[in-house]
Amino acid sequence: MTFRGLPLSLLAVSAAAGIAAIVVLYTVRWRLPRRVVATVSLWLQASGRQGGAGRLGLIDQLPSLFLQLIIFACFLLAASELRFGCQSHSGRAVVIVFDRSASMATLERLEPRIDTARRRALQRISTSAEGDELGLVLAGDAPVVAVPFTRDLAQVRSAISRATIRSAPGHLSEAVARACSLVESTSDSIVVVVTDSAAPPDGGSG
Repeated sequence: MTFRGLPLSLLAVSAAAGIAAIVVLYTVRWRLPRRVVATVSLWLQASGRQGGAGRLGLIDQLPSLFLQLIIFACFLLAASELRFGCQSHSGRAVVIVFDRSASMATLERLEPRIDTARRRALQRISTSAEGDELGLVLAGDAPVVAVPFTRDLAQVRSAISRATIRSAPGHLSEAVARACSLVESTSDSIVVVVTDSAAPPDGGSG
């Protein structure tokens, strides 16, 4: 189990502070100023209430309190980006081949294909496990190793965000071959190709 968002120390402090604040808000009873009213129904309602135990009274709405604590816990889990070991194992070498050839400039669903590809590539980066090393190869014109293997995900995201269209032929198969050469000495590796091409980069059926 790993946390990819908030640091564990900050997560613990936030949890303690949030739980304390929620419990205090549900237990502290602030006394309102009393006013004499000339309405019999309001007087009967006020006199019919059971006396409280001061500012620190018993918790009257346990279901509501538990619901608030659950919602707060969900926010903390979302901020911490909790990942279980069964979701993905760490220590892999992942190379992303990002296509920036001329066809990626085609408008599709009100946005260029390269914007769609960029969003998918960033989503793939966010699913990487802690300890993975990522590399980036840019296709379009001659293949370029934009980012060698690194654990700095921000560097890979930045390179993908800066990628622009190239008017020269794509040479996607060459970019994939370059990516495969980067991981050929690694036993646990994966090559992710982000492109608009329907055919496999090597022309096969896999």
